[in-house]
Amino acid sequence: MDPLMKKKVESLSGEEVRSMVLQSWLMLEYVDSGHLSPDEYVERIKAVKKSVDQVYKQQMNPLCSDPTDMTEVHIVFGHSAYGSLKKTLENHKRDKDMVINLPLMFSIGPVRNLDQPGGLQERLNWLYDRIHMDDEEIFTYVQENKQAMESIRNIPDHIQTTIWVGNNAHEQLGLRFVLQLLKAWNGRVRTINVSESHLKRSTGYPIHTGEISPDRIGEMIHYASSEPIPFEERDRLEKDWLRLSSEDSELRIWSEGVFSKTVDYFDPIIIQTVRSLQEDAGCVDFIKAARVIGEVIGHSRQVVGDVFIEYRLIQLVLENRLDIKGIPRGMRYFAVKVQEEPG
Repeated sequence: MDPLMKKKVESLSGEEVRSMVLQSWLMLEYVDSGHLSPDEYVERIKAVKKSVDQVYKQQMNPLCSDPTDMTEVHIVFGHSAYGSLKKTLENHKRDKDMVINLPLMFSIGPVRNLDQPGGLQERLNWLYDRIHMDDEEIFTYVQENKQAMESIRNIPDHIQTTIWVGNNAHEQLGLRFVLQLLKAWNGRVRTINVSESHLKRSTGYPIHTGEISPDRIGEMIHYASSEPIPFEERDRLEKDWLRLSSEDSELRIWSEGVFSKTVDYFDPIIIQTVRSLQEDAGCVDFIKAARVIGEVIGHSRQVVGDVFIEYRLIQLVLENRLDIKGIPRGMRYFAVKVQEEPG
């Protein structure tokens, strides 16, 4: 199946899919009974396809509908955050709130000129050479992000806009990028920092919006300040984006701010994690890659994605610093151990 067509079908609800199947069956019965010609059947199927295209377009670009019917636009960075927020808004009957998802993982890879086709293509090339991506992801990557950026640029000035972030390099750099996109925008934009909001009202310290349950997100919306980001702060964050995006870096971390690091920053942590897991097991057996990745992500408290740590694991194997068992076609299919010392 065409990857884009698959995406469009997946954008439909279960009820919409059932309705389409029923319509198709009824039309086939009309053809069999002679009440509908084959040509008319084809035209009606084309109309069904057009309606699917419109649903998908609305999901990818919420602002293509009448903007006067909106009350608030929410911007998130990633599919897990998007799903949680959408569920929250549905639970609270906030049908006129729109959600824009900019799914870039801002903490890894080149980010220069992301608002231009050449910059997105440069980033896609970097990901393609290093990160496991299936054909569907590659096919839709540029399109999804371009449409998200177009939606952000087209937010009307009178619409309240909320950007959801946590204390991590991914969402914090995403915040800076969005503010740069909205540089000439005259509307009110606020942020909801889930790390700080959660800390004020509960125990624990989530670092990413996607970690928060819909119930907790609903509380954050209710108690969040409606005050917009002050002009001075917006100016500082926009300049921060220009500085970070101009740096020749493939990795960024959070430490009370966003900082660029060399791509091998996690390598010593990965090797020490493998060694510690081997010692805990009381042997020198291979350790499943998925377990190593989970430990590194969990202890580092950084949002860089499992696939980035997997990429560094494979690089350490290629550099003969780790041994491997299995085929690295995915983190579930191989295991590693620390390279034994000669002799």
